Amino acid sequence: MLILAGLGGMLGAPGTALAQDAPIRVGIYNNAPRIFMDGGVPAGIMVDLLREVARAELWRLEFVPCDWQDCLDALQAGRIDLLPGAVHTPEREAVFDFHQTPALHGWSQLYTRPQAGITSVHDLKDKRIAVLAGGVQVQAVVAMMSAFGVPVTLVPVKTLEDVFAAVGDQRADAGVVNNHFGDFYAGKAGLVETPVIFQPVKLFYATRKDQHPGVRQVIDVNLSRWQAQPDSVYFETVRKWRSETELAATPRRLWFIMAALGLLALVGVGVGLYLVRTVWVKKRLARVEHARMQAILDAMPDLLFEVGLDGTYFDCHAPRAELLVAEPAQLLGKTVAQVMPPDAASTILAALQDANRNGHTGGHTIRLGLPVGARWFELSVAKKNGEPDAMPRFIVLSRDITQRHDAQAALRASEETYRAMFEASPVPYMLCDRDQNIRQVNHAFEQCFGYQLHDIPSLEAWRNQAYPDAEYRAWVLANWGAQMARYQHDGTRFEPVPLRVCAKSGQQRSVLATAIAASGPLSGQHLIMMYDITETVRAEERVQGMRMMMERTEHLAHIASWEWDVDADRVTWSPEMFRIFGREPEDITLTLQGQSALYPPPDVQKLMDAVQRALHEGQPYELLLDIVLPDGSLRPCYIKGFPERNAAGRVVRLAGLLQDITERKHEEERNRLAVSVFANAREGIVITDAQATIVDANASYSRITGYTREELLGSNPRLLKSGRQSPDFYQQLWEKLRVEGFWEGELWNRRKDGAHFAEHLTISAVHNAAGKTQNYVGIATDVTTDHEYRRQLEHVAYHDRLTGLPNRVLLADRLDVAMAQCLRHEQVLAVVYLDLDGFKAVNDVHGHETGDRMLIEISNRMKNVLRESDTLSRMGGDEFVAVLTELANVGDCEPILGRLLEAAAEPVGVDGLLLRVSASMGVTVFPVDKVDADQLLRHADQAMYVAKQAGKNRHHFFDIEQETAVKLQREGVEYIRQALDQRELVLHYQPKVNIRTGAVVGAEALIRWQHPQRGLLAPGAFLPMVEGHAMGVVLGEWVISTALDQLSAWNAAGLELSVSVNVGAQQLQHKLFVQRLAQALVAHPDVRPGQLELEILETNALEDVAQISQLMHACLGLGVGFALDDFGTGYSSLTYLKRLPAALLKIDQSFVRDMLTDPDDLAIVQGVIGLAGVFRRAVIAEGVETQAHGAKLLELGCEQVQGYGVARPMPAADFPAWVAQWRARAQWTA
Repeated sequence: MLILAGLGGMLGAPGTALAQDAPIRVGIYNNAPRIFMDGGVPAGIMVDLLREVARAELWRLEFVPCDWQDCLDALQAGRIDLLPGAVHTPEREAVFDFHQTPALHGWSQLYTRPQAGITSVHDLKDKRIAVLAGGVQVQAVVAMMSAFGVPVTLVPVKTLEDVFAAVGDQRADAGVVNNHFGDFYAGKAGLVETPVIFQPVKLFYATRKDQHPGVRQVIDVNLSRWQAQPDSVYFETVRKWRSETELAATPRRLWFIMAALGLLALVGVGVGLYLVRTVWVKKRLARVEHARMQAILDAMPDLLFEVGLDGTYFDCHAPRAELLVAEPAQLLGKTVAQVMPPDAASTILAALQDANRNGHTGGHTIRLGLPVGARWFELSVAKKNGEPDAMPRFIVLSRDITQRHDAQAALRASEETYRAMFEASPVPYMLCDRDQNIRQVNHAFEQCFGYQLHDIPSLEAWRNQAYPDAEYRAWVLANWGAQMARYQHDGTRFEPVPLRVCAKSGQQRSVLATAIAASGPLSGQHLIMMYDITETVRAEERVQGMRMMMERTEHLAHIASWEWDVDADRVTWSPEMFRIFGREPEDITLTLQGQSALYPPPDVQKLMDAVQRALHEGQPYELLLDIVLPDGSLRPCYIKGFPERNAAGRVVRLAGLLQDITERKHEEERNRLAVSVFANAREGIVITDAQATIVDANASYSRITGYTREELLGSNPRLLKSGRQSPDFYQQLWEKLRVEGFWEGELWNRRKDGAHFAEHLTISAVHNAAGKTQNYVGIATDVTTDHEYRRQLEHVAYHDRLTGLPNRVLLADRLDVAMAQCLRHEQVLAVVYLDLDGFKAVNDVHGHETGDRMLIEISNRMKNVLRESDTLSRMGGDEFVAVLTELANVGDCEPILGRLLEAAAEPVGVDGLLLRVSASMGVTVFPVDKVDADQLLRHADQAMYVAKQAGKNRHHFFDIEQETAVKLQREGVEYIRQALDQRELVLHYQPKVNIRTGAVVGAEALIRWQHPQRGLLAPGAFLPMVEGHAMGVVLGEWVISTALDQLSAWNAAGLELSVSVNVGAQQLQHKLFVQRLAQALVAHPDVRPGQLELEILETNALEDVAQISQLMHACLGLGVGFALDDFGTGYSSLTYLKRLPAALLKIDQSFVRDMLTDPDDLAIVQGVIGLAGVFRRAVIAEGVETQAHGAKLLELGCEQVQGYGVARPMPAADFPAWVAQWRARAQWTA
């Protein structure tokens, strides 16, 4: 019979949840612990999970109390938006929508009064059963009772509390509720559960049909993410209300029993399942169930297969044949590897192995290219019950999840787009929710202010750090808060607020702050944008400061300012004007004509002409004039005027400046000096006019270019172009010259003889007094030699000196690039680590010079057999690495590997010698081996050593599975090492007693791990991780030391007994075992050596009887005794037993447990007891669980026992109290 999994919910279409401010109305009814009102406050698992989603999405929830049926009616009528805890049925699907990932799993169970005698469905004949009106259990109960021919009377009630009340006051004989409610309330109601369990269900949040798809989608995304993370809020909530295994998944036994009986809860009929102590199966029901099962299978949309562990198809049920890779008849008898793509076949086979180990598995996904297009499927696999020795078979359910997969991919893409836009913005952003929490800041924010998200988790934390001054912080809060309130209330535009922000470094930044509502995946939150205007503010402050400085600097710079009011004919001078003219204010008539006497007549006319042009044409003017000083001497000056117009466009004012340019005369002298420098400078200097025609060049420039000065004059510098720079390069050069008046950089030019040379060139634009470009001056330096030197240095830095191959540095760069291209183009690459076999002998015999020449020849050969896209690098010595790229699959590299081996093995002739070596190569393939570049090299290196060990002159591929296993063991060992360091390992002690006398004869020390998350772990959960590892010896020594510590404590308390500890073969055979045991005994002088007993497994003792016997005798010399543990499980001969000086034989519990029912086990127990007597050895039996076991052992002559029938292992602190109250059973001591 096929084993079926539950149906998933339908994923809602993408979209926003609800309107920005609209609440989500949630129906709330009493169904604890899933959902209920706790003192008027909504509570329960479904409520807590919904609140977590709402908090993240800034939803506002409004809970609406109602009875179950009223809630269903309210959801259908649109009076509520969301109903938690709804079961997905075909009838409900017609009026409601569900998300896909179940929130919870559950089932229905029958509860009754104590001693009611209801243990099976047949006990319900003619009984009254209370059910929730409108609940899914009604149809399920009717269908189940009809299927088994058991007449019952249903008692419908309004609430689940009424179900238990009806049973309690005997209006009903039994009641049906969900397991969560039943476990929560049954004890309080005085009811007990029955074995009748049926109808597994999955619980969802339901919405009205075609309403709120975004709400369902958001819930789905969060549930899927949480349920994939064991430490998520989902499992924290589940554990809060009840144990995770009971709530998070349907009990495995229930699904298996359902599948075994074939009663499926996946269709509307909801046929039930029950678990009873004795299952009555009637032949007439088998035919009915078979027909019903066929109808159910025909109604299912999923693909069902019965397959073997090797993937062989035995049966197929396919309601949609277009979803199969072949016709059903063509599948039967074939394996998945024969009909499926390799990736899909590998996934299916892995799932079968998982189910074979665990009984069932789920959540595996595959992608198939079908005629109907690419489809995604989710696999659930369950192991069929069969004969113990038969080959296992499995039921595989394959569900088409293409729609869900595509929707989730679209949602992830949308989220990534928003995140990329947020991070890429140059404007500092912070994203906040309605609770004043800062959810995210972008890169520009961190760069501008230095704060990261953990520095400012909330707006309050931001304000405290950004505005350290309390008074200013209060002003910001009031100003910002008022705008935010208006914005949130009626959408009033948020006007930018200028603020001063203290960055993390303490620097003050000026910003314009504003806020907008976020949309898309960030809906329900708001973005605060802070435009950095620090430089603008600083510029304005500088301008203001310069105005104030102007007056102070006028005097220092010999620059004065003036202004003429045209209409009033009034001239205003700055104080510096009077100084320059050598006049006092009272000496001058400050009108236009009044200034005529201050200039020589020719200059007066020049000034008046310029003024008239400014008045009529509105153009500023610049003049060089002489002024007449009081002593009649002349002073050269520069004057500049700017016209200012009124609203009508008429010039009403002239303003400007006047500068004493006496110093300019001195400058001219300095210019003459500059001409001399120009002629004699070592750097080449060239001068062009505004049209880039060369007007002058010095001798150095001629030397650099090879052209004489006469050949250069009148030509354009483009005659030197080498062609190495693109037209865009020159366009950008001239554009920068035009905008900034300056360019500096390096370029390649061509000399007159055609040779190219590198030139460092600085070009400056020279402007005339009118501001127009008059000339360009270029200063050139020949840097060809520097370029060649840098090229040589770069080659040395990135290439091997001997072979010229790329070195480690260049290899690392190329490997990183190749890996990125490999992922981008969906290809593979191979990393080959190659070591020359026998090269050391060549060096030793023929010398390093011969060896170097051989390396050069071999490296050239290997390089020649590689493709252009491949890289060959020398790592040093005789080791090389090849990176083989653009491979479609792993097999593509095999021919290249063969050519490399041949190239390395071909004889090399050096000075008449014919030398021969070979190569060992290790290969790893990316992304099959999906690690970083360094790890790939290490893995290839490891594989190379395997190739050497296998005989050399070959290649070996890196074993990823072996590496993974080693890594897991390393991690496991490290966990146990940490547990030992953190005192999480403890010893529990199980008493060993003489049941005839009642005496406690000792205890066995058993290791436990008090895990901080998983609780108390038995040895089987962690000791296999240290098997074969040195940590196993460390752990064993800790057990002995801890047991001796405990013996010392008990001796001091007056409790004197022996303690046995288990010693593994690895620890026992360690060369320092006896020495360290002696040291441990010396460290505990108050413990007699005879109080410590070492238990060794019989099978371990037989591995090397001679060595084990020698070790045992050495320990006996210390006074420590031995016991053979699990005696009877090995194949020891009497000779071996005679040679092993063990004073005690422990009968294995597997024989003792079943000796009352299995004659063979009884015979073994009798034989061991008899054998112990013959060899004069004491005997003790493990696994004594009942009084009958003890009685039988006494009858056989075995008095010493241990087991659950005496006591379970207990902490050391509980042991003395147990000893004090222990009394042997009367039957044993009689």
